[in-house]
Amino acid sequence: MKEKLIKGAYVGKQHIDSMEDVDIRKRAITITTWLTQTTSNNISLRSEQLLQGHVVRLAVGQFYGFIKAEDGKEWFFHRNDLQNETDWYNVRINDEVRFSIGSNASGPCAVDVVLSE
Repeated sequence: MKEKLIKGAYVGKQHIDSMEDVDIRKRAITITTWLTQTTSNNISLRSEQLLQGHVVRLAVGQFYGFIKAEDGKEWFFHRNDLQNETDWYNVRINDEVRFSIGSNASGPCAVDVVLSE
């Protein structure tokens, strides 16, 4: 994941100069700077704490869904965030899951999602 973030930051920097909208350019600079600093300082983008929750929504054809944690907060997850991607075909609404908090391009999300026994 770290290598993908570094590559994404590098590619992002290459395209910033061609952006015409000043506000978007400023945001892109902020994001690529953060990505570069985060990955170069070896800061973990994932929490070590396992949370519990249940699946509340699924977009089966688009391979994502939402988990409602015990504290009531909802977290996005993608099929690739399942520890066992083949579990995607067994995931149902109201299934109990365990997960960590990580990050994707859109922000914080559920990662390392495991169906509870």
